[in-house]
Amino acid sequence: MRPPMRHAFRSVLLLVALVSVICLALPAAAQCPPGQAWFKGKCRPVFPEGSAPTPQGRMMVVTATALNMRSCPSLRCGVVGVLHNGQVVEVFGSDNGFSRVTVPDTGATGWTSDRYLAPTRQSPAPGPGRGRPPLTEPRYDY
Repeated sequence: MRPPMRHAFRSVLLLVALVSVICLALPAAAQCPPGQAWFKGKCRPVFPEGSAPTPQGRMMVVTATALNMRSCPSLRCGVVGVLHNGQVVEVFGSDNGFSRVTVPDTGATGWTSDRYLAPTRQSPAPGPGRGRPPLTEPRYDY
């Protein structure tokens, strides 16, 4: 090979190697299997089995005006719905300052911040369609 050609070949090879290293170093969030989300550097179950147990079916009420319900216990996880002030949810566990909740009216599940939930003695209204809508589409305020 001639010297200029050798230099060009070496540059292309170096570029390919650099791109490969960058691609391998990036998080593989898009490669998590169904039922898992990228959290703290690796794919984890959306509902980790190691969640701290709470009494089965403990009812809590939302104290925030609008509370995001997420796919896993982190602010970095996707929003799957929005809960409203006064809405009752059933708590099944907690992890990382978040509670694993189910909306009794719809069966929707997700994670919400513990900070915006308070104990209640109130039972959930039977069936959907009573009071506020149980769950709305997520809002993205960036």
